[in-house]
Amino acid sequence: LNAEDYWCIIHTSDSTRAVYCIEPGKHVLSGDMYNENAAEDYLNKVKNKTLSTEEIQAVLKRTFLYAYTGKLDTAESYLKYAATQLLVWEVIVGQRDLDFKRVSNGYTSVEKMLSNFKDDYAGQKVSEYYYDYEAKIQKDKKSVSFAKISKESAKTSAVKAGADGTYTFNDKNKQLENFDTSVNNGTVVSKSGNSLKVKADDGKTAVVTLTQNNLSDSGEFTGFLTLISNSKQTLAKLKAGKRKYYVAVKGLENGNLEIIKTSEDGIVANIEFTVTGNGKTYNVKTDSNGKIKIPNLTAGEYTVTEKVPVRYESQQSKKVTVQAGKTASVSFSNTLKKGAIKINKQSEDGEVGNRTFEIKGNGKTYTINTNSDGIAMISDIPVYDKDNNKITYTISEKNVPIKYVVPANQKVTLTADATTTKTFKNVFKKFTAEIIKKDSEYDSAQGDGSLAGAVYGIYKGDELVDTYTTDENGYFKTFIHGGDHGLPKYHQYGEHGEHVHEFTWIPGEKHPREITRELTDLERIQYADIIK
Repeated sequence: LNAEDYWCIIHTSDSTRAVYCIEPGKHVLSGDMYNENAAEDYLNKVKNKTLSTEEIQAVLKRTFLYAYTGKLDTAESYLKYAATQLLVWEVIVGQRDLDFKRVSNGYTSVEKMLSNFKDDYAGQKVSEYYYDYEAKIQKDKKSVSFAKISKESAKTSAVKAGADGTYTFNDKNKQLENFDTSVNNGTVVSKSGNSLKVKADDGKTAVVTLTQNNLSDSGEFTGFLTLISNSKQTLAKLKAGKRKYYVAVKGLENGNLEIIKTSEDGIVANIEFTVTGNGKTYNVKTDSNGKIKIPNLTAGEYTVTEKVPVRYESQQSKKVTVQAGKTASVSFSNTLKKGAIKINKQSEDGEVGNRTFEIKGNGKTYTINTNSDGIAMISDIPVYDKDNNKITYTISEKNVPIKYVVPANQKVTLTADATTTKTFKNVFKKFTAEIIKKDSEYDSAQGDGSLAGAVYGIYKGDELVDTYTTDENGYFKTFIHGGDHGLPKYHQYGEHGEHVHEFTWIPGEKHPREITRELTDLERIQYADIIK
């Protein structure tokens, strides 16, 4: 009889075990011969709009786990067979999804077909078995409750790992002990009783395969071979097969790290940093805005270390935690190495307060004044320039009183966190008068003539300041000092130690004779501007 005319019950001739049609539109006749041919396995090709090839195989295995797989040797077995074949066809043509829920896709529904036989005993029994099998397949109490029947569905419904990268599943069906585990992109931390703890690799999805481990005791026909015979109906011959289920865990997502660099001198580009963590090292540089962005880092703790240019104070490394799916940020602010300059002001007359000094270097000018003790301090000035070379500062005294000789400028480089001292000493401007009286024809006096006794006057403008008389050689030399040279013990003259040195050269003597004396009244008037 042709399949177009009748619905046939198909079984193997040797064991009368049920064989199911799995190829729509093809016929099969009693007595047809079939060969097992895995190379042309129909189930490795078939798919529909609802299920993929892998999913069809998985759902069929689930169907056979609860529907009829026994021998066709009784009237009741025929009715169970018919109910099971209807379920198989629904899977093949896409009227069942992964959860075994009905899908309307244009084909006549089995429910509608069965309703046409509701008054027929056989029809009623087929319906009874059909709905019973459907309920059991949907509840699927023999499976691991948290698992899926295909890898793709497991990945689609993957759960997210916790903060430690793990997730613990609990099997409500209490079937877990009947399955062994294997995993990709992760590890099984523990499997005990009905609990399975999985750790996924960071940034990846761990897929756990649960494979039945008690097949010999189960007697479940969840595997099948396809039977092929030219263009005839492809048949599924059932056999014992290990069930497999799948579950997936999304590992911690990778995160990002941002380094923000600021500095006292505003230079933030091309500063080098080293980032280490999770077994990896990254050598990076800041951009023109002083920022570094490192994407796709494995979640965890990282150590960030700056390669600090010599002009800055050293920086401590910083630890930062990168979280999955987030951007961690760490900031570094560089402070210039700085030193201090101390000016020690001295003067012959001890006047050292409120003296002004100017310090120039690295394009900047600083002005400071001495205190009453002659000390001037300036702190927190840079030691290095932008090219990491030491800055040379030039120190000069400003507004030096006219009575002093202007001291020379001094140059100085600094040491970080230290004070460099420079001493400036004011020395009085000295007045020296040297007069040599000579004969008009000879250097020495002639006959009974004498060079001694010649009197000379020293004038300030038209005003006579003092008179000086030559010695027998016609020579005298005088020094006027406005203070005590800082040695009051040896210059106890006047109010401030002001005094005069007079030198006379005597023939035959190696050194001149010196007289130190008080200033005359006229000399005090004349040299008032150099006396304290």
